[in-house]
Amino acid sequence: MEVTSNRRKHFTQEKRESIINEHYSMGISLPVLARKYGVHAMSLYYWKRQMKDKKDESRISPEFIRKLIEENDQLKNENKNLKAKIGDLAIKNDILKDGMEIVQKKAALKALQQPKKSKRLIGMK
Repeated sequence: MEVTSNRRKHFTQEKRESIINEHYSMGISLPVLARKYGVHAMSLYYWKRQMKDKKDESRISPEFIRKLIEENDQLKNENKNLKAKIGDLAIKNDILKDGMEIVQKKAALKALQQPKKSKRLIGMK
């Protein structure tokens, strides 16, 4: 159904779809249909593009969505496991750093300590 106000025609979505379907089913060019229905040809091209975009959006199957959800769940689990491994490695790294500090401090203390002199001097008992 068309509604006219101020010399401008407004078509319902169903009417737009029927005009575009006429283009597809009968092979009538859009400029010819534009003259037939009193609409600018660019409006028909726009409607055609809208219908194509609408069909492209609906091509996502439930199976595809299910696979995406499964893959997302697998990636979440893998991410969780990797974060746990990173935490373990960080703890081990801290332990090794603490151990290195202890070893370095002991080595520094040992270097600072002077060698013990023998109490026995040559010829003295």
